[in-house]
Amino acid sequence: LGASSRRQAKWFLKEKVNLTLRERSLAQTYPARLPLYAANGNCLDSRRANPSSLQTAPCDGMAYQDFAFMHNTLQTLGQCVSVSSGRFSSRSRISLVACNGSIEQQWFADGQRIRSILNGQCLDANKTGSAVRLQSCDDSIGQQFGRHH
Repeated sequence: LGASSRRQAKWFLKEKVNLTLRERSLAQTYPARLPLYAANGNCLDSRRANPSSLQTAPCDGMAYQDFAFMHNTLQTLGQCVSVSSGRFSSRSRISLVACNGSIEQQWFADGQRIRSILNGQCLDANKTGSAVRLQSCDDSIGQQFGRHH
């Protein structure tokens, strides 16, 4: 393995050790299937989701905007939020796919941010219009999510 791959593997192992604590944290932070509000006032939205991307849209109270954390996955309507193609880079697309427990589908709460266990990067609903992408965490408004608007 190259130096970069070794660093990534060490980071991953460290994250796996803390997985149980984070799972408890997720359940406490996002305890029920409810809308996830982005700081810009929109909600995560699976209605417009297709294999290419998860979106944000004006909140309308419908089930396709209800998300829940379950076993370190973020789920809606029986599908899991996933990093597309398991990519490790910023700007990776976020999609909804059948839940399979893969690392691409595992997330943890970090304050108001939702971070990928795959690479520690954040869900971002601001830098690419309404498309939700994976970005380096920078505490920007597009990386802040919550249950109450």
